[in-house]
Amino acid sequence: MLSNKSLFMEDLVSVIIPTYNRKDLLKRALNSVLNQTYENMEILVIDDASSEDIESVIKEFEDNRIRYIQHSNNRGAPAARNTGIKKSTGEYIAFLDSDDQWMPAKIEIQMEAMKQSSSDTGVIYCSNYSKYEETSCLREPKLDIREGNIYQDLLSGWMGILTSMILVDSDCFESVGYFDIDLPSFQEYDLLVRMSKKYNVRHVPHRLVISHTGDFEQISTNHSKRLAGLNSFTSKHQKALIETNGKGGVEKFRMTRLPYIYQLKSLENIQNKSVLKSITSIYTWHRIRSGLRLRHYVLIFIVALGGQRGRSFVQKLWFLYLCSRNDTL
Repeated sequence: MLSNKSLFMEDLVSVIIPTYNRKDLLKRALNSVLNQTYENMEILVIDDASSEDIESVIKEFEDNRIRYIQHSNNRGAPAARNTGIKKSTGEYIAFLDSDDQWMPAKIEIQMEAMKQSSSDTGVIYCSNYSKYEETSCLREPKLDIREGNIYQDLLSGWMGILTSMILVDSDCFESVGYFDIDLPSFQEYDLLVRMSKKYNVRHVPHRLVISHTGDFEQISTNHSKRLAGLNSFTSKHQKALIETNGKGGVEKFRMTRLPYIYQLKSLENIQNKSVLKSITSIYTWHRIRSGLRLRHYVLIFIVALGGQRGRSFVQKLWFLYLCSRNDTL
């Protein structure tokens, strides 16, 4: 049973920010937390063995709500989040990736929603804006909202929730466990699947997170980790995927993720000028998508000519195009 949801505005919220280097991005993230209209927070910055002096960034803020915790060796963002959860003391936990930022009322709105929710609600999530670095545009991704029991939605391939969007009752972690550090990726997805099997999930109709993308390294753009994570996730949840999607349920789920993974793999092979690997991965990408669109061929051509710089240029151009249409990929 989750904690009593009466008198919420006095409850402590633990904000967990994992970081590996990214000093300047961390400053932006921390500023967005310290500017929250909800003030009863503890902020745990988990330094995952950065080579940069992250502690000096913390000292600049001179706010006693910030706690600095350092890993002795690099263990990855999920392990850093787990450290934060175990060291936290709040009744509720929110996560913020160090390259993202929150709108000022994010925690207040989510806490009010939690207050109004039934006792079996464990997760409150919001919507987001998307921003490509070095652009001024905030894109509004198309909404596809699922609420209540979203367990089967997740196993069918829907995923409209990012880690920076959620507020979680801390009792959930005691009940279903933490982020699975044995998964190379899909850790957030796996956690939500386990939570949604036991708890309801509620959405607040506001865009309260700015999700940043750009040239900095992200697991979401690492095709090797994404493919390894997909394989591990489907193996772990094989029985549930078949029960939800029927015979061939595992492959049905994989097909919701493979096209993007092979897009990333194809572009990396092109950048590395691996001709045979490029042909093979592009062919696979074409096959699992049942054909590529004109924009994909343009992307392939420009990356072949300009490498990483060409890829960044096309991604930025495509982002700005989507901003003009207020559409999604």
